[in-house]
Amino acid sequence: MTETQDFSHTSPFLDDQVIQVCLAVRPEERVTPWEFKPLIKAAMADIMPPGVLTRRTKGDGTTLVAEGFEAHRRELAELWDGSRLAALGLIDPGPLRELFDLSYNDSLHRGAMQSALSCELWARATATQPTGGRR
Repeated sequence: MTETQDFSHTSPFLDDQVIQVCLAVRPEERVTPWEFKPLIKAAMADIMPPGVLTRRTKGDGTTLVAEGFEAHRRELAELWDGSRLAALGLIDPGPLRELFDLSYNDSLHRGAMQSALSCELWARATATQPTGGRR
């Protein structure tokens, strides 16, 4: 991906201004062992329901990952056509390709699929870099 993507409409935590404000706060004021996400809670205190501000659980982003998977499943499956890892004899792309026919399931898709995608993208990126100057 060469373009900068704007994810602020789906996750406010990825908004440039939110990140800048958070980084402007001194580290000792960002975290505390007694409270979960004190900065966001202080920023949202006037508009969030009290139950949300006092909850003790944490979301893990699974919904965003599942939505992204569903929106881009065809493109992700096509990555295995001409796989660099397969050309090197490191993987059999068939089972990975089959994962994209299934609805997203965190326990099924998160581990091996994400690792394989990361390795495939890394292998492609390093294959196109000149070898001179690399250590």
